Amino acid sequence: AGHVRGMAVYKDHFYYTDYYEGTMNRIKIGADEDIDNPEILVEGLTEPQYMDISEDGYAIWSESDGVSLKFVDVTSDPSSWPLTPRTLVDELTGFIDDVRANNGHVLWSDKLGFVYSGVVPYLAENEGTKFD
Repeated sequence: AGHVRGMAVYKDHFYYTDYYEGTMNRIKIGADEDIDNPEILVEGLTEPQYMDISEDGYAIWSESDGVSLKFVDVTSDPSSWPLTPRTLVDELTGFIDDVRANNGHVLWSDKLGFVYSGVVPYLAENEGTKFD
């Protein structure tokens, strides 16, 4: 890994963003042989950082040095990887410091100490499914 910034565990995998490589990757927990060869879920990201994964498998992370939130469905078929992320929120001004997804809600804090929400339930572009 180049520079791990965000980390999350979902089911039997450890997920992380690599700030300098511009990727989101995963490694099977307990599979030491995967450490040097992680699966790449998303590539071509701009400074991906803080992340979380919702109970239903949506990975949400901050990008572009903390001014946007992007997401993908980590339960998608690995043959479709690398995934194309979708934008949840863009052009934020507070520089995201952390992000959490829980019970259909996304919360994030900024470096000024404020906490934000209110972007969900989000209707995804993917067949109009509800993000929750």
